Amino acid sequence: MIPCSCLCNITDLDKYCKDQDIEVCVLKLKSTFFNVCIMAVYRAPTGNFNLFLNRLDDIIKTLYKADLQLIICGDINTDYLTDNDKKRQLDAVFLTYNLSATVHFPTRS
Repeated sequence: MIPCSCLCNITDLDKYCKDQDIEVCVLKLKSTFFNVCIMAVYRAPTGNFNLFLNRLDDIIKTLYKADLQLIICGDINTDYLTDNDKKRQLDAVFLTYNLSATVHFPTRS
């Protein structure tokens, strides 16, 4: 087995967070084998969607690097079961960074 050392750090994103609109935290993991950034995001259903999109875009822009694998997870409260403006706007932000949504089913009943 090859020993693997991994550096881990948390990025301070408090300046982007606004209660109900966007809450986010990021963990970066880097080793000789991978460079991964895991972003956990929450947007309340009643939050300001445009503010959310703008801040999400700003956050991704600051983190994005060609050699970085970015994983965004959390609860964005956007309906992916129907074609709607919020879904299209979120997909447009994701597409800018070559990202795509992978959950296309209800996550609760």
